[in-house]
Amino acid sequence: MDPFVAQLARLCTTHRTRAKWVFVPTHAIGRMLGDRLVLEGTDWANLRFVTPLDIALRMGAPFLVERGIDPSEEGLGPALIMRLLLELPAEPSYFRPLANHPAMAQALWTTIRELRMSGVRPDDLVADAFASKAKHAEMCALYRAYETFLSSSARGDMATVYEEALRHADWCPIQAQDCWTELPAAQWTPLQRRLLDGLPSERMTPCTIDPNVTTPAEKIHLFHAGGREAEVEEVFRRILDAGCSLDQVEIACGSDDYAPLIWEKACRYDWPVTLANGLPAALTRPGRALVEFSTWIEATSPPASSGVCFSRET
Repeated sequence: MDPFVAQLARLCTTHRTRAKWVFVPTHAIGRMLGDRLVLEGTDWANLRFVTPLDIALRMGAPFLVERGIDPSEEGLGPALIMRLLLELPAEPSYFRPLANHPAMAQALWTTIRELRMSGVRPDDLVADAFASKAKHAEMCALYRAYETFLSSSARGDMATVYEEALRHADWCPIQAQDCWTELPAAQWTPLQRRLLDGLPSERMTPCTIDPNVTTPAEKIHLFHAGGREAEVEEVFRRILDAGCSLDQVEIACGSDDYAPLIWEKACRYDWPVTLANGLPAALTRPGRALVEFSTWIEATSPPASSGVCFSRET
């Protein structure tokens, strides 16, 4: 990452007024890169961190809305996939006996999204790629049912937005005089790659670590801890032992459950920290005040009406 941050710093210094676009997989990574540049004393004006979806929405969403197609994925997801699955013929079935498995709906939804973002349609699914003929047949049927639902309900998912954006290159907000680059080693889907490859402006090849250059090896130290809280405590102790400032430390969490615990520990020790995905509202003072106020309203509100209606005679 350091060579890429140094490249962004050079771009900001060399092209101060030129619009510079940086494609990142998530906005959290963009904020992290911006923080790194600020900490190193770089003024990153006109440096714009965006995701491919940000650009695709600006290029394709207006045309979808004009045709009456909703480009939002609200309402699409595992619940819809499970409903469509249960509406398929009962026999023969491969996935229906597994419908009660809690992760089945999510797995099918993820699979269909990845297939659509890869530009693969139901007819492109090869039977030989499946270990079971019933699995292939039902996967194709489910995929067709999903596409039929999108068409009949005038809905569009993320792949629909990208496909529409590719038809309107002239609506790209990135102008010919701009330049753009991307996070090194980012895993883009085929539709995202097609969008990036078709951008009209100058592409700056991202700098990465040269594998031919030898650097001092960094050792990874593993440790065991008696629980999640003890694990975070040990991380904090190692930060203190390292003697570096907190703005030079990043803690990568294996799951989102660690972030609130790290925040609470940092508040206890009066450490100024930020979270990549932001702080849950319930952990902030205004959020806690709102929760307490709602609880007070619920406790002091009069009981619900019994359903008896009275009227005054005139």
